[in-house]
Amino acid sequence: MKHLRIFATVFILTFFYNCDNEPIDPAIQIVPEFSCEDAVLATAVATNNFSSATQENFTALCNQLSSALEAQISVCGDPNGSLQLTINALDCNANTTDPCEVASNVLELAEIGFNDADGSTYSQKCNDYKTALQLQISACGDEDGSIQNIIDALGTCVQSGGGSTDSYALMTANLIGEPYNNLVPFFYPLTDATSTVTFTQDSTTEVFLKIQGNSNRTEVTVFSKEINLYIPESLWAVGTYGMDNDPFDDDMNPTAHYDMIYNNGDGTSQTYEPDNGGSITITEIDLQQRFIKGTFEFIFTRSFVGTGEETGPFECTDGTFNYSLDAPYFD
Repeated sequence: MKHLRIFATVFILTFFYNCDNEPIDPAIQIVPEFSCEDAVLATAVATNNFSSATQENFTALCNQLSSALEAQISVCGDPNGSLQLTINALDCNANTTDPCEVASNVLELAEIGFNDADGSTYSQKCNDYKTALQLQISACGDEDGSIQNIIDALGTCVQSGGGSTDSYALMTANLIGEPYNNLVPFFYPLTDATSTVTFTQDSTTEVFLKIQGNSNRTEVTVFSKEINLYIPESLWAVGTYGMDNDPFDDDMNPTAHYDMIYNNGDGTSQTYEPDNGGSITITEIDLQQRFIKGTFEFIFTRSFVGTGEETGPFECTDGTFNYSLDAPYFD
């Protein structure tokens, strides 16, 4: 049972920061009227009990934890599927749990917490994420060193930007009616909040500002959502501009455009952006103070690899962005 207790400790760590570190009430009961916060707290209680499981009460406490996780899914949802993965990893009848499988699911939970971190919780959730990564190495190994590379990249878990100014970035959007309120650049804040990219076509070179929002910070998963907006330098001004899927129009004039990843856990798929599929509005931009704010909307379709089946069109609505222009280009 030694491995079980080690990994249950990480379960506690992961769920505690979802509860804002409120003390655990050992008498809490799972009832239909639970709020999401109550359900998360109940999971923490069940996890705490499970961490002390013995041969005699293992099955009962395992079932208690599974029920708590199911209740949390019922009232809070499980958009990344990680709670269900944890339930699947529990074998309450066998009186044993594969440490590597449990560690992997714990890591998913810790990564979700890290992805949801804001300025006040970043350090704590980053350290929790590092702990889960270290336990993943202990339980499963790290043959190619990729997990250790993530740990090294996280450093001391002090939030700072990669450019010459204090970095900040926040994108929000509703994708097919589901709100995503904390999209940030991939691996933010370990890299610049914004970056520039250069496209070259038919000897025409144009600098584009790339604004990226991703639902994950360190790993693309089967549930990842990523939005990339590209604004040519000629449009770096307050105004509303059409967007499509091509950086240049027929006359080789640079255009605002976009692309995205929409993984929904339902099989490998590609996302396509149709011509004239959206618009972007720059509401504020200041190259001296180095920031840009605005709104956007667009449509997209999905095509499944292998079958070629297409679904859509779908809508991205109520998009917003507020980013520092901290890339070296703006120095």
